[in-house]
Amino acid sequence: MSAHTMDIDQPSSAEAAEQQQPAANLQLLLAVLNTIKPAQSQNGLKHGDYGRYRQYCAHRLRSLYKALKFLHGKGRYTKKKLDVPQVTDARHLHIALVSAERAWAHAMQLKQDASNSTSTSNDADGLAVDKRKRHHALRRLTKAAYWAGELSRLAHATCDTRSALEADAYSSWMTGNVWMEKETDWKRALAAYTRANQLFGELAKVGDPESQALCAAMVEELGPSLRYCNYQISRAGGAPPDPAALAALAEEGGGDAGGLLQSKLATLAAEAQTTQATSSSSSSSFEWRGLKARVAHERVRVALHAAAEAAAALQHATAAANGNTEPDGSASIEQLLPQHDRIINLYTEARAAAKAAIKTAQAGGAASSNTGQGAVADAVDLDELTALDKALSGAILEASLSRGEAAAGDAAQRFNAALARQAGGKAGKGSGSRSKERPAKPEDLVRLYSNLTQLASELEELADHLGGRAGEALAAAAAAREAGYAAWRSYYMGHAALVAAAATAVAAVSGGSGGAGSRWREAAGLFKRAGERAADAARKIKVGG
Repeated sequence: MSAHTMDIDQPSSAEAAEQQQPAANLQLLLAVLNTIKPAQSQNGLKHGDYGRYRQYCAHRLRSLYKALKFLHGKGRYTKKKLDVPQVTDARHLHIALVSAERAWAHAMQLKQDASNSTSTSNDADGLAVDKRKRHHALRRLTKAAYWAGELSRLAHATCDTRSALEADAYSSWMTGNVWMEKETDWKRALAAYTRANQLFGELAKVGDPESQALCAAMVEELGPSLRYCNYQISRAGGAPPDPAALAALAEEGGGDAGGLLQSKLATLAAEAQTTQATSSSSSSSFEWRGLKARVAHERVRVALHAAAEAAAALQHATAAANGNTEPDGSASIEQLLPQHDRIINLYTEARAAAKAAIKTAQAGGAASSNTGQGAVADAVDLDELTALDKALSGAILEASLSRGEAAAGDAAQRFNAALARQAGGKAGKGSGSRSKERPAKPEDLVRLYSNLTQLASELEELADHLGGRAGEALAAAAAAREAGYAAWRSYYMGHAALVAAAATAVAAVSGGSGGAGSRWREAAGLFKRAGERAADAARKIKVGG
């Protein structure tokens, strides 16, 4: 397989929790042309080598199956169906896309071989081989159209408007290829190509410059096919098809009605206006704790805009949870944590794009170190990207702290509820939704507060690098939070020691070995340490405030 691969990123740890959400709640991004066009150019199609591209697609598909653990059984093959509930990652959509590309490349390879065999042999055997290859190519094109249709169906259920329409355009183009190869119904071929041309034409007006250029290139590529279909229709004595009839023919057998398609195109235009307005204002820069950095890269800008929307949704959900009628707001924590995870994931995605841009800038700076103004421009760009990376690191840490505090708060409520039931002589019983949940163990809270302590330490270290008054204030606040988390960690470690001491005492009464006394002393020491650390945290808060 070539060293060049399609741009399919590995999921970060923050994505793992997001992948558990229902597919209906996803808004995945799928850039069809941005994915396949570079892969085609880098893996043989620049020289018309469809066999090499087909091999690349086969290897890429196998890598996707393994990475997503979407394997078809061990030993005996068992087909695993890809449907909407299984789509939790954009790479699931790449399975359908790469499958369509592999079948299409195979069809083009067979057509190429058939043309070559026809030009070199005119005997009966050669013509028979040519006929078989053309039938085989038609079957592979039909399979490619099937996978393109599956991609469109899945994208409409799980992706944003632009991604869904681009997948729809790709499916229409592939369907047109099938009808053109059949040469039995030129009107259907023209209808499919016309729909693809309309969609790619609208997509060429919105989005980033690279996507617009690729869609515009597809419009130009469709021109000869449209003219050839019109020529065949007129050659057969048919009248020029009516545009409305073509649209109805393209949507026959499933798909969107004409009104729904226009509605989606209008939605896409509205989203493009919103994105453009956002790109020219708030998303052109990112500010965190007084550190302001310019955002010049589209991937970073899109991720930050989505993170801002997710943060607003989380704020609204948190406000609704505070007014929850369920005891302790228990019905909302499972809804809030995935939203925290999504914000962390989007910031992580933005930082990954910024890091990639830093590597590019560093490579460009090394190449242009002797070119005067070019080197200065690269240095300025690198400084801005470094500041952006630092700001995003801080945003990720604070979002992770917010998520950890929410999880620790819920666990503490469940722990206190269990203690209250135990004190009232109702261990294992209770009423309301809390009684149905597993009580939090002190070890769970020790682990949560250990993670929070580590995050606060990392935030304090980052604040030291910021410098200035803002950095000093943030460092003091992070140190106070770290001391507070450490106090809670010691407190719950004391409770864990109490549980161990009680178990040891029960074992001693039953004839086991002693040792409960040391456990009690350990618990007392931990509670004392928790008090000291709480006092230290209060002092740091007072000094920092």
